[in-house]
Amino acid sequence: MRSILAAALVLVMALPAGAADRLTLVVAHSPGSMIDTVARVLAQKIGERHGTAVLVENRPGAGGIIAGRQVADAPPDGTTLLLNTSAFIVNELSGTISAEELRRLQPIATVTRSPDVLVVGGASGIKGLDALKSLGRPVTYGGATARSAATLFGGHVLKGVPATFVPFNGAPQVIGAVIGGHIDAAMLGLGGGSVPAILNGDLVGIAVADTQRCPLIPDVPTFAELGIPATSQNWIGVFTSSRVDPGAFAKLNALLGEIIADPAVVETLAKQAIYPDHRTVPATREFISAERDRIRSYLD
Repeated sequence: MRSILAAALVLVMALPAGAADRLTLVVAHSPGSMIDTVARVLAQKIGERHGTAVLVENRPGAGGIIAGRQVADAPPDGTTLLLNTSAFIVNELSGTISAEELRRLQPIATVTRSPDVLVVGGASGIKGLDALKSLGRPVTYGGATARSAATLFGGHVLKGVPATFVPFNGAPQVIGAVIGGHIDAAMLGLGGGSVPAILNGDLVGIAVADTQRCPLIPDVPTFAELGIPATSQNWIGVFTSSRVDPGAFAKLNALLGEIIADPAVVETLAKQAIYPDHRTVPATREFISAERDRIRSYLD
């Protein structure tokens, strides 16, 4: 027998009896990544507010396709959510997935953003963008996934320079590769763990892809200061199966907005260069459409 439950998320939809005490957040990146950090903050706050058991499940790989399919195939009761970045847009534009498969998911909200940053190893001797472009050999650069806006932005920055991209399954892995000298550089979100490594000298920040310098690393210039007037944000969105009734999303969206605006959450995330970036359901759809156009420009 089905009953109308709040699903511990103030969602008003038909759920199987007993479903109100559980929620699964499927994360499209590895543990320790920026998206994993945000997921665990959301899980903690949802649990505190509603007594809900929230499971964070990491399913990295294939630019979020694995995680996306898991959520799309989950029972349509609203208790399985996906946290992902712009990777699904890159997958669509590159032809990795079809538009039909993309429609199996629907957006609920954006929750956070973190500016992308270009970094090199602290022991590399590379001190700036011009030095990176003048190595006299192909530049090797990595990213948290092969299919992200940050990866494409990195290619845009290095346009005209022979370069080889090396994919990884998460920010911790690519940061380790740069520090270890296995690759020359990486483009990734500041919130992925690069700030501490920059501060202790393991990484050198070349430039931040934001309109202003990051207060945590004020000595690192913006790309605009280097003559590249472009920005790139590593944003995180929340999605679910397209088979879930969209009529309930306004309440879930509002809850996510309340959590991400909580002063304690803002303070915790800001220490990692992760900032609130909440949008309503309609605004999220409009934002994703605009992001699709921006990312497409890197493919031209």
